[in-house]
Amino acid sequence: MEPVNVGIAGIILLIILFAIRVPVDFAMGIMGFLGFSYLAGLDAALNMVAVELLNVFFFLYPYVSSSYVCAYGMYCFQNRHDRTHL
Repeated sequence: MEPVNVGIAGIILLIILFAIRVPVDFAMGIMGFLGFSYLAGLDAALNMVAVELLNVFFFLYPYVSSSYVCAYGMYCFQNRHDRTHL
């Protein structure tokens, strides 16, 4: 099947997933994985999933940790832990 036809079929299946109320991020992830595995092969698609999971973990970690630091600071300010424990 041509890549254009695979894309059209993917869009139709994506709309079906939206109609059965699958969340957008999961529906797009599933269709991206299925389309890429159809065009490039299952091994390449599984490799892509592994690489992207590692990228999310290692490159988004600073953003996650900084939000925890801000939340802890707000907790300490609200509970007056800034002056009472010196």
